[in-house]
Amino acid sequence: MPTERVNLSQVKIVSDFLSRITVSTTIDLMEKTSLSEQNLRRMIKDKIITTSLNYDHNWVTLTNIISENKDHWGFFRHRIEKYSRTIPIFHIKRTSKNALSYLASRRPWGLSEDEALTLTGRDCRRLLNEFEENNSIQSMIICGEKVYLKRLNEKVELQIKERKINPKFKTEDEDDK
Repeated sequence: MPTERVNLSQVKIVSDFLSRITVSTTIDLMEKTSLSEQNLRRMIKDKIITTSLNYDHNWVTLTNIISENKDHWGFFRHRIEKYSRTIPIFHIKRTSKNALSYLASRRPWGLSEDEALTLTGRDCRRLLNEFEENNSIQSMIICGEKVYLKRLNEKVELQIKERKINPKFKTEDEDDK
């Protein structure tokens, strides 16, 4: 059964809706734009809209909004209301799996489990361990913390050096020495 593309008028309706409010829940989006679940999935697959990394992927936004508002590492965080604690997190790589692999290999100091939790808003230990088992990335204990690094050795040495000299990662034990 071939899949059909989403009707352009439906894309325009969803685009206008999300341009006004920036972020919406999937249920709210389907109710207010009369979008079917099949078309929602198709729009996600076609990279028109992106789901959040946290909150069980229940929040969506336009992919171009993420591109326009991302930080240096590709994250877009949106506070729902002024004093709300609900902050859906989106990434240009669209999924946690792709985002974590990207961060572990691109950040000059690698990625620890705590940093992954802070950046994605969810526990990422299982995914990081899965990457390590598949030989996509490697891990080392640096300054008493498990850090995930690139698989290529010449790049790993640079990441280890950066983590050791960067004052942001110094522990109190090292400061005493």
